[in-house]
Amino acid sequence: MRTSPAPPIVKLHDSDIETPAFVYDEAILAEDLDTARAALAPTGARLLLAMKAFSFEPGLRFAVPWLDGLHASSPFEARLARRVTPGGVVHTTMPGLRASDVADLVGTTDRLSFNSLGQWQRFRGEVAGRVSPGLRVNPLLSFVADERYDPSGRNSKLGAPLDQVEAVLRRAPHELDGLQGLLVHNNCESTCFRELLRVVETLVERLDPLLRRGGGGGPPPPRPSPRRGGLPPPHPPGELVRAADPGAGLFRAGPPPPPPAGALRATAGGPLRLGGRARAV
Repeated sequence: MRTSPAPPIVKLHDSDIETPAFVYDEAILAEDLDTARAALAPTGARLLLAMKAFSFEPGLRFAVPWLDGLHASSPFEARLARRVTPGGVVHTTMPGLRASDVADLVGTTDRLSFNSLGQWQRFRGEVAGRVSPGLRVNPLLSFVADERYDPSGRNSKLGAPLDQVEAVLRRAPHELDGLQGLLVHNNCESTCFRELLRVVETLVERLDPLLRRGGGGGPPPPRPSPRRGGLPPPHPPGELVRAADPGAGLFRAGPPPPPPAGALRATAGGPLRLGGRARAV
């Protein structure tokens, strides 16, 4: 929840803007962040911002009072995240993770989600006791029509395929000892919470032993509830902690309605007559 007012980014009149420029509307940013907070409130989930969609530092500083933390996708973003939210959670995941990246990230990141089982096996010793390690899982549930942009495709490089994680859990569960969280990011273009509900139900059904371990034992994880927008109900103390990390949905410019938080401003020069039509320059 927002606890203190944030300073304005910059106050500009249209005549003051030197174009081309990408301009964010402070009022719409605040409204969108309020909406995200309200949507998660019934679930008890934490709100993080995916920085790959929005890494404009003054804008991040404006958004921080609404957020529980930031989600970075590179060491550079993680350093920026730590700078703008020294008291918030910094969560990082990146497909191409090198040893030098890990050495950098342990100084800036609270939670590091490995993109594959191979990354986890290679670097688990280096992060033990220094960051909270997690694993990005590809749930193999496709909601994107164009397979070129499908993060859940069979040949996707984004996350450990669910069937592989399930196989390790059955064959050698000790290989997953130390994991403290799961990351799923496979339906960012979705406008239907029932797709998210399918993902959560699938993870609970197929990775239940891992979720029980990650939650510290005790009773099974709460079942998803459509009544709560497709997310599980609030977690009891000592059980699973959930987080959502919207990015483009909050800050990307797009066609109205609703009005986009950001818009590209340009200045048109004198028109040219080409092919019998006037065209701006």
